[in-house]
Amino acid sequence: MLELAKPQALSALVILTLTATTFLGPSASQSWCTPQDWIEVTVGNILTINAPRGTIFRRRPGADSFTGTLEGPDFVLSIDYGAFSGPPTRLPNMTGYAIEETLINTKPAKIVLGTLDAGTATQSYVISLYVTDLVTSTASRPPSLSITGRVSKIDQQALVRHMFTTIRFDIRQ
Repeated sequence: MLELAKPQALSALVILTLTATTFLGPSASQSWCTPQDWIEVTVGNILTINAPRGTIFRRRPGADSFTGTLEGPDFVLSIDYGAFSGPPTRLPNMTGYAIEETLINTKPAKIVLGTLDAGTATQSYVISLYVTDLVTSTASRPPSLSITGRVSKIDQQALVRHMFTTIRFDIRQ
């Protein structure tokens, strides 16, 4: 016999789901409409990403990895691809810290969101993406990708999060 859940349990589940969706937005693997005026930006031989018009990629020197920045209107994102690219860490003054496990272009990924309270009237918002298993490798430390940035407004954090959903990996070694 099929047993139905109690109304209280269903109410709690609905509230939890709505709260998570409100805080995190749709998961990174869900499809959102990308604005028509966005452009495709190539990040070396690693990936492409859709971003607001005016966004550029600048390659930076790296000791043991491929590094650079994505610079756009109201955001700068640091990119690190290599064997020693690590997952984002929680900063001491970070609140509202949340980790979402998702898929980006079929690869396992984590998106980290948080708020940095500077102890003043201004605060900033952190957003990071960490992707592993990008290539098949027998190395003891296969390469991974970390993209991290701080923005001044929560809607900019949502914009960067949406950009992450448009990433297409094109790794050529």
